[in-house]
Amino acid sequence: VGWATDARNAFTAEGRTAVENDIFNHTKKLLDYRKKTPALQHGKMMQFIPQDGVYVFFRYTNDQKIMVVVNNNGTSKPLELDRFKEIIQSSASALNIINGETLNLQKSMEIPSKSALVLELQ
Repeated sequence: VGWATDARNAFTAEGRTAVENDIFNHTKKLLDYRKKTPALQHGKMMQFIPQDGVYVFFRYTNDQKIMVVVNNNGTSKPLELDRFKEIIQSSASALNIINGETLNLQKSMEIPSKSALVLELQ
């Protein structure tokens, strides 16, 4: 139990609300991924100037590239990928590490509102 006066124990799944468990599981997935991903641990970083409320950066090593896309807008936004060609190079797809979906990196992609994507280039 947290503090002696706490009425519930949020250190266990049973003690958390459904929303708290969703946040806990999301954060745990990201932290576990970081723990096992060399590009995120000690890779170089390449940032691109935000455009239209969308920020993109890459963490990379010789063997691995991670693309992070943050859309701070209240609406979804298209992201033209030609702008990132120098680092995407020959990668044709990327794995969304949160939901396991494979995304095509050929032309553009739609970035949902108020979201962040963590993509491992393949």
